[in-house]
Amino acid sequence: MGDAAYARLNKRPLITSVSLAQYLYFAAMWDVVYFWTAALIMIYKGNALPYPNVGHNYWGLEFSYLFMYIVVEWLRLTLMGQGNAALSKKLVYRSLLITPIVIYMHVYYMVQQTYILEMEVLLNAISIATTGITFMSGWFVAMGLPDADADGMRWVGGGNGNYNGNNWRGGGAPTGAAAAAMRSPGRGPNGAQALSPPRATFTVTGGAN
Repeated sequence: MGDAAYARLNKRPLITSVSLAQYLYFAAMWDVVYFWTAALIMIYKGNALPYPNVGHNYWGLEFSYLFMYIVVEWLRLTLMGQGNAALSKKLVYRSLLITPIVIYMHVYYMVQQTYILEMEVLLNAISIATTGITFMSGWFVAMGLPDADADGMRWVGGGNGNYNGNNWRGGGAPTGAAAAAMRSPGRGPNGAQALSPPRATFTVTGGAN
């Protein structure tokens, strides 16, 4: 098994996505601008506009939603950033699951709050666009990440058995990739360096290389 075949079977990116990291950085910077601008607009509306006072403090509720939004958005960006850095599909997917909540809150501020200013429509439209860009970028990155986290390995070799980095278990002698790794601990086929040798595992499908 050559290095190219090993890379295809391993399906592990060599580095994190620089593009996604840049999108997340600019999204975080925009969130700071959005939050403080939206907060100032809410303060202005609370002093200049007559909010209804029928059983609920509508201005207070809508202002508090802004703080809820920034917490959820911070969690979304943090999970996606950590998933990108750690090559973890699970973390990126968790971030993607949170994204609809963020988009809904932007839509709420665009069409459902008591008073809607044109500036708010523009701010939330830009935020929805940046959220969509990070969502799609995160989705494409997640599709290329391995099922296991970056601290695990999955190799395929010949023979019938399983090699967990220390011991060979199976009915036959290890061959191909498994034999190469056992001869050179911590290395894959043709001397390819394993990212985390102690947790390397072989899932063997049978047959010789």
